[in-house]
Amino acid sequence: MKMKKYACMIVALAIMVTFCSGVRASAGNGTVRIDSNGGFAAVAASGNGTSDNPWIIEGLDIDGTGCGYCIYVGNTTDHFIIRDCLLHDAYVQNHDGIYRPNAGVVLNNVQNGEVRNNSMEFNAGLGIMLHMSSLNTIQGNNITENEYGIRLTGGSDENNISFNYFWNNTHANIAVENSASNEIGYNTADYSQYGIYLFSATGNLLIHNLAFYNDYGVYCWASADNTAVNNSLCLSFEFGMFLDSDSDDNTIYHNNFGNNTNQAGDSGTGNSWHGGYPAGGNFWTDYIGGDEYKGPDQNETGTDALGDAMYHCPDWLPEALYPRMRAADTFGIGRRDDPNGIGRRDDPN
Repeated sequence: MKMKKYACMIVALAIMVTFCSGVRASAGNGTVRIDSNGGFAAVAASGNGTSDNPWIIEGLDIDGTGCGYCIYVGNTTDHFIIRDCLLHDAYVQNHDGIYRPNAGVVLNNVQNGEVRNNSMEFNAGLGIMLHMSSLNTIQGNNITENEYGIRLTGGSDENNISFNYFWNNTHANIAVENSASNEIGYNTADYSQYGIYLFSATGNLLIHNLAFYNDYGVYCWASADNTAVNNSLCLSFEFGMFLDSDSDDNTIYHNNFGNNTNQAGDSGTGNSWHGGYPAGGNFWTDYIGGDEYKGPDQNETGTDALGDAMYHCPDWLPEALYPRMRAADTFGIGRRDDPNGIGRRDDPN
């Protein structure tokens, strides 16, 4: 009897190992695991890993139930593209933080990867996870209804995260943790606890993002020397943007703060809420000042589209110089309905 029981356990284990083994996946079946440059050839539809001819993994419909990931790539430097895939329902009960994090795509110690035009949805952990991964491009993906949309950890530096649509990822749409010098641009990041979350993150650029209906549009925790420019942070239930007491020397200007419960909060030191004169500061929908003067001290006759008086957000934000009288143009990539009435932008997805 015991022998029969052990035999059944071995068979069950073998089935799970096969399911997560990294063989080439096809529509509706299997997961993909690549642990070195040598693993691409068995999985990719084409390519040889050079910058001119990257490995192509495309057109897969992968259900990650029982595995903890849909596509896992680790310890690679070859050029590759993951595109046009549906990656969903990644879940295993005994998951771990790196190797089986319940994610649609995992990049672990990876360079030169591109993840483009995929859909990641209903994964128990993340749409995409980058750990110790740099010089990658994450672009044009629909990432919805996961715990995290995308999470960069462990020194994932100099990545480009752009033109993605994040919606209803419960904890954070975009999270950058212990990582630096990433460009986060032209993304839509709506309906989450955090639209964009920076934790111990330095030197990152947030540019032309839309973050609507989050608890916090942008939240910075112990994060310094980051720049936020030309973002629209609107209709947040707590703060459009909040910097904690250990978030210092950040620069925030040309952003639109629209009808948030609290427009912004700053408990750090050395943060600048303007880009100098004449670049100016941010647009605040509740600013009530006028524009009758110009100049660095706003004491010269004439107008300059900047408020004469500083903007003050009661209790939470030091007075901010050079409030803009008109919304910044954060919608240069096209048109998208903006429920706050500030502007319009196309959704590239």
